[in-house]
Amino acid sequence: MSKTQQGFSTRELKKIFSIVFVAYMVLAVAFYFLAGEQLRYRDSRGNIEMPVANAATVELTAGSVVEQKFTPKIQIFEHLSVQWGVFNRVNHGTVNVQLVNLATQEVLLDQNLQADQITEGQVTTFDFPAMETVCNAPLALRITSPDAVAGDALTPVMKTDATLENGQLYVNGQAVAGELAFSATGRDYIWTGLHYWQFAAAGAVILAALLLLLLHKHKTGKKSFILNAMIALRRYRFLIKQLVDRDFKAKYKRSILGVFWSFLNPLLNMIVQYVVFMNMFKFDIPYFPVYLLCGNVVFNYFSEACGMALTSIVGNADLIKKVYVPKYIYPLTRIMSSLINMLISLIPLAAVALISGLMPNKTYLLLPFPLLFLALF
Repeated sequence: MSKTQQGFSTRELKKIFSIVFVAYMVLAVAFYFLAGEQLRYRDSRGNIEMPVANAATVELTAGSVVEQKFTPKIQIFEHLSVQWGVFNRVNHGTVNVQLVNLATQEVLLDQNLQADQITEGQVTTFDFPAMETVCNAPLALRITSPDAVAGDALTPVMKTDATLENGQLYVNGQAVAGELAFSATGRDYIWTGLHYWQFAAAGAVILAALLLLLLHKHKTGKKSFILNAMIALRRYRFLIKQLVDRDFKAKYKRSILGVFWSFLNPLLNMIVQYVVFMNMFKFDIPYFPVYLLCGNVVFNYFSEACGMALTSIVGNADLIKKVYVPKYIYPLTRIMSSLINMLISLIPLAAVALISGLMPNKTYLLLPFPLLFLALF
């Protein structure tokens, strides 16, 4: 068919589809490098968090042994921490901390600490070079002292009313009810991140097949919703712009503050919720104002876009009766006008982030991805 009948010539479609495919490839590569390790790793679900200590194990004199057995379910073992008690005095002597793989008898950690450098309740952390061989392996955290004397020795602390799954605490060879005050943390692999390039390649193949199918339908004159939508967007782009402008201006038509309300509304919501949650519920979330404002901005956009889109057909009844326009144009324009409001709301969000000490970095470039998916949803 002719360009007039189809809206696009074959050459134009080839150019558009080529741009779409290249844009997909560029975005796929950019997303991989911008997302960084967050795409491939997450905090392990098997992390052992340190319990709140409420008792002492034993004064760690020469010959005493405190041993905590456990089986970590951490794919990449990175950190081990132990908490100490000193009886509010300066102790002396040497403390030896070992981590042993009971299945192979391999010593994974063997480090000495000086007792006089440990203070009351101090947590000592040992770092590992990302071990991947201890997941589901039986381990023993063994603490001894070769030279400490009674009344001048450290004491590992414990929680008496806690039980560690797949583990047992021993003090001088005797099983004890409770759990040593220690933690074992690391990261797990994210399966989708490990196979990211396979998914990206599959997406490229699917996209290429779809674009070739659309090109074939265009050449043979067959109907296609996607082609018809492209033609409608091109044909009615002036009307779309007018409707978006109208919806945006109508929102602030009778408002004294005007567009400034898009700045003020999320900030006021954030302040109220910050006071409530920080003072009444005592949430301890890093950068809580930014956390709150992110949620407010996203939810407000979603709520406003859905509400306006639901009434877009009825609200434009007079226009629909006068001229033919594909009905999906009306909810589309409402979503687009709400998107403009949300983009304006990102300005106070950026200001709060800077005030809170969150400096811009490369991950900020990922912002268009969730906004695009949210608008599509």
